[in-house]
Amino acid sequence: MGLLNTLALATLIALISFLSAPISHIIRVGGVFHTPIPTILPDGHGPIYIEDTIHCEDVHHYKPANVLFTAYEKSDGEAVYIFAVNHLPNPVYFHANTSIPAGTHKAASQIELFHHVLGTRTLQHIRAIHHPLIETPNDIYAESASSFYVTNDHFYREGAMRHVEDVWPSAKWSSIIHVRLPVEIHEGREVEASVASTGLWNNNGLGHGRTADEMIISSAVGGELFMSTLKRDSDWNLNATASSHSTPGSVSISESVSFGTVTDNPSYYVDPYATADDDVSGVVVAGVSRAIKLPVTSKDPEGVDPVQVWYARPTGNEWEKRLLFEDDGLRIRTASAAVLVPVEPNGDGVKRAWLFVTGFMSEGMLAVQVEL
Repeated sequence: MGLLNTLALATLIALISFLSAPISHIIRVGGVFHTPIPTILPDGHGPIYIEDTIHCEDVHHYKPANVLFTAYEKSDGEAVYIFAVNHLPNPVYFHANTSIPAGTHKAASQIELFHHVLGTRTLQHIRAIHHPLIETPNDIYAESASSFYVTNDHFYREGAMRHVEDVWPSAKWSSIIHVRLPVEIHEGREVEASVASTGLWNNNGLGHGRTADEMIISSAVGGELFMSTLKRDSDWNLNATASSHSTPGSVSISESVSFGTVTDNPSYYVDPYATADDDVSGVVVAGVSRAIKLPVTSKDPEGVDPVQVWYARPTGNEWEKRLLFEDDGLRIRTASAAVLVPVEPNGDGVKRAWLFVTGFMSEGMLAVQVEL
């Protein structure tokens, strides 16, 4: 009995040791003991609410036209291509008269491509983009109208194992897919896709970084951003078809930045007034600060979900991190993306910007003025 008791105790100690790090991480990033402290805003600094922006999960700042949306610039600068994730219900699953065929999923997720001429009020739908590798799409990094990257934020679509992915740091089963269209991008042409990156935990959001070939990747429940470089194949031909064997771009991670909360869709702010001695360019990332409660509050129309927006800028070999904005969920419910739009300096030596914040369960986008 003594030996059995010793083995049982040793097993218990080993189990506690094995589980302590993941549990500690979920407690910290999930905000179990976090008490939100809403940011106090001076007069004239907001909040301003933008009408008709309910449940906007992502936002991007198109600098040449100073407008906000998700888009990729066309070479002529007068029009943009817009990519949007569309989680369509799968008709094969929901309209099955008898048994559902094996391997049939509830969602038939695809990417929609639109064309928009700046200054007009309409969008032209170009095509739907679907491929077997696009399974659980979340966010998109566009290189052009014919090349983009998309995250599969989970490996499992539903069930217990999907919940395991949300809480277990070793469940690094998500992926980033590189999708390429031929020059003739309209419907009917073949789509080529390949796996650009694997091995990250819940890779979620994507953003453009400091250079044309830098990609920012977020691990949402990991509370971490990864700075990575796109390894392009300069010989790849955009006229390639699915039958070709050209090597697609891959993603190489160079460094990471950790935060104490969920990190959703990142963006990078380029300081237009930067000097050699004063450059406030940096990464902006938003997230819910009490994610542990989302499974409950997401089912409540009157629920409250506190948020945080972080700003990080490189200083030498380190990243200086600062909490830009926090709310208890009463001014804005959830935050999944944020961007900074510069304010012209007034001569007092302080750099300011308007911070636009939106969330997947927010009633509208919020704007506040912040000092950088």
